[in-house]
Amino acid sequence: MKNLIYIVVLSLFLGNCPGSTSSSNTNLLTAFVLLNQNSNTVSFSYPSESRDYYPTSEALSFSPTIGTSVSSYSVSSSLPSGMSIDSSSGIISGTPSVDTSAATYTVTATLSDGSNLTTSVNFGTQSRTAITCSYSGTTSGCTSAYPYTCSNSSSCYETNAGCLASAACEY
Repeated sequence: MKNLIYIVVLSLFLGNCPGSTSSSNTNLLTAFVLLNQNSNTVSFSYPSESRDYYPTSEALSFSPTIGTSVSSYSVSSSLPSGMSIDSSSGIISGTPSVDTSAATYTVTATLSDGSNLTTSVNFGTQSRTAITCSYSGTTSGCTSAYPYTCSNSSSCYETNAGCLASAACEY
């Protein structure tokens, strides 16, 4: 976030003014006025995804959206094995090599003025063999019309074939 600071300096030279009690011919009155005006708020985010898990052994990439100049990016905790953050672009990418639980990763963008913005991205990784579609009926919040679920998503599907074909299940 950029702060614009305006400094207005007003100098008046008063000399032999009526009502002046000073014996000096010239008094100097200087007033400083400091105005701090916030510019538009800068947003910083990663795309929100509809699934909690991504398959291991496949390349992933998450790109940030930010509306200002950034000096560097960093992440607060270790990303899954095989993943990294590019400190210049903020892109989180790589090919995860192990299963990890879904977790929230806090990313900090250090702006060119030295201030920081933070946001988070949430994901986990899971091997394709661990991603399954199954009949769950109404036990997992699905309706009888959509009784199939995927271990990779909270969505419900009408048929097992529909579940297997969904992008969220990554089959």
